[in-house]
Amino acid sequence: MVEVFLKILNMSITATYVLIAVLILRLLLKRAPKRISYILWSILLFRLVCPVSFSSVFSLFNFLDVPVADRGEIKYVSKSNGFTVVPQISSDTDYFDKMVSPKVNQAVETTSVDLMQILLSIGTWVWLGGMVVMLTYSVISYLWLKRMVSTATQLNGNVFQTDEISSPFVCGFFKPKIYLPVGINETEREYVLLHERTHIFRKDHIIKPIAFCALSIHWFNPLMWLAFYLMSRDMEMSCDERVVCELDHEGKARYAETLLRLAIRRPIMAGSPLAFGESTTKSRIKSVLYYKKPSFWLVCVAVLVVAIGIIVLLANPSKSLELPDATTVLSMELEQFNEGVSVGPVILTDNTDIEMVLLALSGGKKTLRKSVNDAPTQKNYLIIKLILEDEMRRLFFYSKGSSYYIEEPYVGVYRSNRSASVEMYKIYTANRSMQESIEDMQDRKSKNDVFNTLNEESAGDHHENKNMLSKEKIIQLVESIDPYQLKPTMTPKERYDLRTEIYSKIPKDKIHNFSYAIQSSALQLYGIVCDDRYIELIDKNHPRWDAYDKNNLFGVVTVLSGIEKYVDYKPLQEDIDAVKTLCKEGLEERNILKIIDADRILQDLSRHLIRVPYRGEGEEKVDYGDIHNLYFKATKTLEGAHNFLSDNNVSANNND
Repeated sequence: MVEVFLKILNMSITATYVLIAVLILRLLLKRAPKRISYILWSILLFRLVCPVSFSSVFSLFNFLDVPVADRGEIKYVSKSNGFTVVPQISSDTDYFDKMVSPKVNQAVETTSVDLMQILLSIGTWVWLGGMVVMLTYSVISYLWLKRMVSTATQLNGNVFQTDEISSPFVCGFFKPKIYLPVGINETEREYVLLHERTHIFRKDHIIKPIAFCALSIHWFNPLMWLAFYLMSRDMEMSCDERVVCELDHEGKARYAETLLRLAIRRPIMAGSPLAFGESTTKSRIKSVLYYKKPSFWLVCVAVLVVAIGIIVLLANPSKSLELPDATTVLSMELEQFNEGVSVGPVILTDNTDIEMVLLALSGGKKTLRKSVNDAPTQKNYLIIKLILEDEMRRLFFYSKGSSYYIEEPYVGVYRSNRSASVEMYKIYTANRSMQESIEDMQDRKSKNDVFNTLNEESAGDHHENKNMLSKEKIIQLVESIDPYQLKPTMTPKERYDLRTEIYSKIPKDKIHNFSYAIQSSALQLYGIVCDDRYIELIDKNHPRWDAYDKNNLFGVVTVLSGIEKYVDYKPLQEDIDAVKTLCKEGLEERNILKIIDADRILQDLSRHLIRVPYRGEGEEKVDYGDIHNLYFKATKTLEGAHNFLSDNNVSANNND
């Protein structure tokens, strides 16, 4: 029940913002027809009863920077405020039984009875008590009213008369009846019936009880009482307008006299009935006497304002880019590409720089565009890699026209702004300049010093040096395989049928976990070796190796271990085992060729088995862009044999 109360509390806060906007719009539309003001209250009613809505960049809440949950709810207060979160590291092989995303780090929520929880519990029971009192009052009032008019005499149709009441009203939900007091003359009766029949025609006898139920749920918010009072007033005044729009000046005066004579002394703060003399009589009489038919253009402008208001106030803010806390980021890599060519990577380890980059990215709002490629199609972009304890996230920042975007492959595209671009490039430029200065100092070392250093490092193991490949040889070996020219031996249909066979032996609720494990692991390793980034890792002393040691190569081995038990196809089992072995040995030996081999296996499985281009009959076709252009012929699953660059058991040179 606490969860329900929190949901209502969040809805009430959202409705408060909407109410303020509605009050401003009512003020601006003061000269417009009252039915326009009455329509505005439907927006508030929606916010009071519906916790979710559609998202839009035009939402008012985009300017208020409010948090949005995954299911579309706006959350200001959450139950986590009353919980203590204790982080725990989990590395068992049942990882994918517990989570969908490939993260090894998990947070286990443990309850602690603190002040916030006590207040939430008390608040929940107080809220329930108040709601019960409100609804009980409404039901009793309605039953008392029905008893009071039970002796009424039918005049005609749904019109009744009784001496138990002093002011006319409409009562009833499915079969509304009009009740008139004894003693009103024919002229007054005509005006009253016109007014009450307008209520029935517009279904006000249903709308008002619904509005009162919403008030009963949000009774703790004093502004909602004001809203109910003003809505009832607008309801009555719009009905008055409907009646007097065809009356002359004398008719308006007689209608005003009828209002004055049949007025009730206080407003009815309940769902029923709809009384003729309800609301502020003075304001209604003044509105009737000074009523003038609005101009066509005034009505058009008012309708346009209301239409815009409905979109702006009903829409939730666009979903923001979710970013980790700066304290969980081990390091960050920025790399600028101009015309498809890397300017050079920069590694950030300073907490201040990391926080500034995350702050610049935090304003990203999700767009309707989809990300279907490993990288954006733009030639100029900045790659931001977030190195976390057990995963790596890649974000691409680029501009298109005068707009700025953040793209996370296969997740989404988010709109950013120029100030974010300026801030990130400022950090990138400053760190790049510092790095270039260090590199220049290193280059000025004498060749003799470098030669002596290499001799000292290699003197302990002459046999190993004989098997060591030079930097040029490793590059030549990697470039000897052109993935753009190689093609799968199996046809798309054969691969589709093979995937169907493999999936048939995996529990249905684990298929998504299996596919996601392969694809995410492929993406992690691809980020290490893509765009010739592997070249700098030929140097075993490169600081990126230290980062990979800390995060255990983004937990790829652990993630793949979690899905092994679901695989019942021997070649695929051997491929997964090979990747795990290559990652372990590659990290221990700092052998980039083994990491490349592991990446080649995963790329083939991800691009040509998991996301095979063929679709079975009746299945929806999916455009994966150029995802199938690369192929390495490296898997036993698709080719029957491995094809490793590291088969000769060679290792990369330290500094060649």
